[in-house]
Amino acid sequence: MLPTNIPFAKSLTVEEVAAGLESLPSAPRVLPQLYTLLRSGDPTLQQVSALLRLDPGLTARVLKMGNDFSAARGEHCLSVEDAINGVGFNAIHTMVSEVADAQVFSRPLSLYGLDADECWRSSIACALAAEVLAEHTGEDVSSAYTIGLLHGAGMVAIDEVVGAVEPTLIFAPRAFPREFADAERALLGFTHADVGAALLRSWNFPVTVIEPIRWQHTPLGSAGYARMACLLHAAKWLRAVVCADEGSETPQTPPAILLQSLRITPEKLARLVVEVRLKLGSVRNLLEFLAA
Repeated sequence: MLPTNIPFAKSLTVEEVAAGLESLPSAPRVLPQLYTLLRSGDPTLQQVSALLRLDPGLTARVLKMGNDFSAARGEHCLSVEDAINGVGFNAIHTMVSEVADAQVFSRPLSLYGLDADECWRSSIACALAAEVLAEHTGEDVSSAYTIGLLHGAGMVAIDEVVGAVEPTLIFAPRAFPREFADAERALLGFTHADVGAALLRSWNFPVTVIEPIRWQHTPLGSAGYARMACLLHAAKWLRAVVCADEGSETPQTPPAILLQSLRITPEKLARLVVEVRLKLGSVRNLLEFLAA
């Protein structure tokens, strides 16, 4: 049962929780490979971006750098490639070196009962699922991938703040679609979707990325970004299926009204599971090949 006697919890604001996380940690299975590639002397944009996009922490850092750079011109970076072109390889190399030296690696999210590899796999699977859905529905692929990759960023911030005060607290696991939202709201009065949106807003991410993440639990509540929020919701279902333990029950399909906004049927959504599994397998093979 969730404790209700944590006096600090309900006094926290979304912005205070978001401010408790300076940056997302990096994935230990990606950072060493990227560091080696950048030190090789002649990496290509395609090689660097292909690895960067497999690390939520590094992707967030690179897009923040790109958006800080382009903000003066009233523009936004929606892809890693755009950010690299804006800030240059030298800036990326410096950033990756600083992260590698600091050893800022992903750690378990104790509050959520998730180990570091589960967090990474969930983020990548959701990003790939959002990318696949964008390809099938005509939405912007770069934005969809980023939204899927960073949809759980608020969980890292909540774990950081709550874990520092109540390290033994663990949320009871829940299935898609609510997952941890009810436990978060009972403890804090808001969810990781709210915190993630505040976090990305403080990093100068565009509203087209922020709002779908904010409304991921109730997509139709978004005034102007409902379709991409619905896409994220459907991507989370695909992620839940792909990442489920063997033999576990398949989560309930998203409501028809959400899929109608994407112009896809439940049957077509189910068929996309195979495509996402293949993409996730390719990512694993790539990282294993580079590590060999």
